Amino acid sequence: MEEEQAQDAKQQIATSPEDIEDLPGGPQGPQVPRRRGGISAEPVSEEDATSYVKKVVPKDYKTMAALSKAIAKNVLFAHLDENERSDIFDAMFPVTFLPGEPIIRQGDEGDNFYVIDQGEV
Repeated sequence: MEEEQAQDAKQQIATSPEDIEDLPGGPQGPQVPRRRGGISAEPVSEEDATSYVKKVVPKDYKTMAALSKAIAKNVLFAHLDENERSDIFDAMFPVTFLPGEPIIRQGDEGDNFYVIDQGEV
């Protein structure tokens, strides 16, 4: 009887889905992995900033137009002005993958942004 009362009290206190999942007898669906809370980068020293050389990979007008169209409504680029977007496009380079070859593996460093020009994923 006391165990049932304790269970009822816990259920009354639970106010969020996370609370309910932690209770015995709560929803028993598949566990969804939780995302990391944050990501940080190494600090940039003044020396690094002054010696930085902008990477430029030559592209024709057609490629630049395709990149511009591909990211036109992407939230990651929405706040950038034309010059900033151009700097990003200049640094992009082509990569070719074979059918079935993994492009991104879970746990890999996120050091590239991919725009699919041909094929499908």
